[in-house]
Amino acid sequence: WPGMRVGPGFLDPLLVDSDGAVRTAAVVMELRGPRTGARKAEHDVTEAEAAEATRRSIGKRTSSRVRKRDQSRYDHEDELADGHADVRFVGYIIVSAPGSDPSVLETEVDRVSMQASGCNLRIERLYGAQASALTFGLPLARGLR
Repeated sequence: WPGMRVGPGFLDPLLVDSDGAVRTAAVVMELRGPRTGARKAEHDVTEAEAAEATRRSIGKRTSSRVRKRDQSRYDHEDELADGHADVRFVGYIIVSAPGSDPSVLETEVDRVSMQASGCNLRIERLYGAQASALTFGLPLARGLR
């Protein structure tokens, strides 16, 4: 997920513009323990402050992207201090293309990769793990009676 604040429609280009191929998106959330989350948040803030001090000492400018990322780290630490839970997210995008031509599927996967980078997301193909990743895209309770 993006390392900075985003608006509610930040995934629109990825989810809306499919042009004939079928895409399924799923998000899996994992709650972290309060101690683990607080330790990681404190570590991230300490790392941001050390990096800022280093940049300042050598006279290097802090970019807007870095400032926003660091502010997000401070905000996250504040949220945990206020009692919010620490949640880790992972998203899955399952891409299916009509027909039996593998080049159509590859074209659509490339297109999804470009759209994801436009949403400030880094995605990875799950080579050898497609079967287990596919289960995250299935509807809940499908086929149960």
